[in-house]
Amino acid sequence: MNPPDSTDPFTHGLALNDEGMDLRERFQATGSDADLDAAIETVRRAEALVDAGGSGGTAHGTVLSNLGSMLATKAYRTGRQNLLEEGVVHLRRAVACAAETAHDRAARSANLGQALAVQASLNGDPTTLTEGLTLLEEALRVGDPDDPVRAVAASAYAMGLRVRAELTGEPAHPAGEVPDPYTMPDTLADDADPDQVAAVLANVGLARLQSADPAERETAIAGALDLAARAVRAMTPARADSAITASHLVTLALRHYHRTGRLSELDRAVALGDALTDRLPAGLRPMLLVNMALALDLRSRRSASRADATRAVALCERAAQETADSPQVAATVALNHAICLENRWRLTDDPHDLVRARRILTRVAGTVPAPALRGHAAMNLAALHLARAEHTAEQAEQARTAPAGSGVAGRVARRASRLYRTILSRLSAVGDIDHAIGYATQAAAELPTDWDGYGTVLLNLARAHVARWRRDGRPADLEQATDNYRRLVDLDSEAPLRRIVAGQEWGDLAAGTGAWPTAHQAYRRAVTLLPMFATWRADRRDHEFVLGMVSELARDATAAALYAGDPDDAVVLAELGRGVMLNHVTSYHTEFDELARTAPTLAERLRATLSALNEDGVAPPVPDPVPDAREAAEPADPQTDLMTALTDRRHLIDRLTQILDDIRALPGLARFALPPRPADLRAETAEGPVVIVNVSRHRCDALLVGADGVTHVPLPDLRHADVTARARQLLTATTDGDEEMVRAILRWLWATTVGPVLARLGLTAAAVGDRLPRVWWVPTGMLAAMPLHAATDDNHCALDLVVSSFAPTIRSLGHSRRTRTTGLPRRLCLVLPAPDDRSGLPAARREAQRLRERFGADHTDLIAAEAGAATVAAALPGHAWAHFACHARSDLADPSNSRLLLSSATDGALTVERLVRLRADGGELAFLSACETAMSGPHLADEAVHLAAGFLTAGFGQVIATLWAVKDPVARRTTDEVYAALIDQRGHASPVAAADALHRATLATRARYPDAPTAWTAYIHLGR
Repeated sequence: MNPPDSTDPFTHGLALNDEGMDLRERFQATGSDADLDAAIETVRRAEALVDAGGSGGTAHGTVLSNLGSMLATKAYRTGRQNLLEEGVVHLRRAVACAAETAHDRAARSANLGQALAVQASLNGDPTTLTEGLTLLEEALRVGDPDDPVRAVAASAYAMGLRVRAELTGEPAHPAGEVPDPYTMPDTLADDADPDQVAAVLANVGLARLQSADPAERETAIAGALDLAARAVRAMTPARADSAITASHLVTLALRHYHRTGRLSELDRAVALGDALTDRLPAGLRPMLLVNMALALDLRSRRSASRADATRAVALCERAAQETADSPQVAATVALNHAICLENRWRLTDDPHDLVRARRILTRVAGTVPAPALRGHAAMNLAALHLARAEHTAEQAEQARTAPAGSGVAGRVARRASRLYRTILSRLSAVGDIDHAIGYATQAAAELPTDWDGYGTVLLNLARAHVARWRRDGRPADLEQATDNYRRLVDLDSEAPLRRIVAGQEWGDLAAGTGAWPTAHQAYRRAVTLLPMFATWRADRRDHEFVLGMVSELARDATAAALYAGDPDDAVVLAELGRGVMLNHVTSYHTEFDELARTAPTLAERLRATLSALNEDGVAPPVPDPVPDAREAAEPADPQTDLMTALTDRRHLIDRLTQILDDIRALPGLARFALPPRPADLRAETAEGPVVIVNVSRHRCDALLVGADGVTHVPLPDLRHADVTARARQLLTATTDGDEEMVRAILRWLWATTVGPVLARLGLTAAAVGDRLPRVWWVPTGMLAAMPLHAATDDNHCALDLVVSSFAPTIRSLGHSRRTRTTGLPRRLCLVLPAPDDRSGLPAARREAQRLRERFGADHTDLIAAEAGAATVAAALPGHAWAHFACHARSDLADPSNSRLLLSSATDGALTVERLVRLRADGGELAFLSACETAMSGPHLADEAVHLAAGFLTAGFGQVIATLWAVKDPVARRTTDEVYAALIDQRGHASPVAAADALHRATLATRARYPDAPTAWTAYIHLGR
């Protein structure tokens, strides 16, 4: 052997390798890209010398593995795929070299396997991923249980399984013959590297998140976050990978927030950041600070908290000061800093924040080398200028309409001031609109069209052209806006939400110009996307927030179809866009159940794919009525960049198309998840006509759906604005007991709506015989809060002409007729107050006693205060009838939280959210003898998110509910008369005809209280 002098290339190369490893260790301690670059160049020279020396395959393999791993790390930090490709080349050569120990084999296999898994996530190649997973499995098999490399391999393997789940839809289950990486956190040695423990926790948590059943994802994230406390305690502060893991944990909390909409998750993210920040050296804090800022920014949008907005800005400023020498990290910090400044400007109206935000974004858009970051900045600049244009236009309008003041001189001065401010504001708006178009055009050129957020670019561009068209009236701008809206709606790789918003705005634009065929097309495209958004997401509030944003969409689409001369399609669009959440749950009870029985693997793949398509989520309520057309830059975290790359929608869309094709090829599932056909809807009208009353900003109409077709009845005297105003009047009148106002509203309902409909149906004269014809009403908008069934004028009352029932949608009516199971005893579940209850329901106890007498032993008593919501919910599926004699509360701000108040205990409320998760397919009748159980608010009127609809969704075929509060004596008499009509004196249930029974009880109440319409109009019947 030659002496180790500088003339020996092999020995010199090994010495350089050691020097490079020392530099890598310093990088891990400092986070400095300069140290990492120096380490790469040093080990690159080392590899060349060792290769030239040709003195040892094992040593050469070690150097190659070190070089490949460093290049992969650099690729993670910069997003440069060419570095990853070079790293993979060196790592392949390392695996091909001889290895003396199991540790060497495991380490080289793990390094290459991890790099290939990341590469597959970027290029979507399942073959590359399969090779990577095979290498990682080999590393887990050959590695000694106590070898630290096993933890590295387990962490990488969990990440690879997650990638496989996203690319192929296969469950992220590990191979049976290798150690389970999901159990690794519990099997690590006590003296294991704490930072490896933390990394394993993070990757395992995300793998479980991606692979779990969507209904279990909340639990998966919560479990990862619970383990995060252990990771936080274990981490060594002075390590670069500790900073990555710390930021990763905050990202998990943010993900949990996006899934659940719970403010507590933002609180958790901020608390985690606070606990970790001071444990890291300054050079490693930027990515964590930015993630904390994002959490605070989101929280400020929920609460309008200026303090949170200000702290978010301060954290970004601190991150900018502490950013190391990574241009990408610095640019990402700057982008998020600008977004936080803009949010604070919206809250405080401080123009300095807007100026600073614009200056930051302009610098990034014009100077940063990376095209993606430049495009991101340009996209946000476009949104910023649009926001300022809108703001200045509002200021101009306020100046124009400000009071003139007293005296001639005052009026002249104020008029001059208003004119001056108006001119300045309009000049500013002019410049902002043109700037917005310029920056949006730059973003469209800089960003790849298959980028996950490219739809935001198109939305900004379309909105900017609309603003300029409204200003200048140039046809070219109208054409450009239309083209960009159309491109976005057709962009399958984009998240459904932006496509829905684009379709609605496109339809509004076309409707405003009288181009009704185009408006029909645009609205239709948006409506057909709504069911895709309402997939198997875990949280109803995400749905509610988004559907509230587009609450007018289905009604406007229906109106456009009528202008276009297509009443059949108008009915279909009214069905598709109304009761989206309800129809999703009921179809889950039917179509998806059938799929799960027929093809369980396909069912699981469908669930996972639809959930992943919606994974970007929407942060619930922000101040704006439409989603901000700007994107927060990804936090300065290589792991987060990797997660973004993994959510490649192109693969998801291709997979979804194939899955649906496979499902529809199965017997009996040819129409799976397809829109209803007119003939399918008409089939639900065999027992009587269904009347859809469409209330749109464009026009108001009734659609009479019968077995022989659809009849269109224009309602020219019914206007959208009047419905909203009358709904407010009705709420006030029923609260205050203003009987004259209620009677005036009943007359208005007859004149504008019910009279013309019954006239077209030929039902304006009382029927001969005992049984009146039945009509099912499907009102839309705030008309759903109106007592159509009791509309009257001087000569007519709907109560004397028809037996009315209500349904949220035609499909829900069909569900109420089909979801009956045999074998359940015909007995009552009676939920009532305690005998000594003093809650203001004295008649409820008498009501309950009468029901006990009627049903005898054929009923179950549940004292609400003792049983609790869980016990009541568990009892309902075992009973054919359910009767609730208790208080209720309608929560118009959070409709899913509308609830039956059983007791004051923690589990004392049975909410809508809980009801829709029940399966009570044997339920025949739910009688809600409580107040406001069918009350709809303006935000989600078309979604029918109230207690009555909750029981329909759960499976009860019929529901009796109330539109407003009912006095106790009226409630007791109504209950007694309904059950008297349903049950003979021997206590046996007659065929359930709850609509007729309620109708007779209502007539009796009207006879007793003819001058109190609040008493005889409150009860309604829903269902079959």
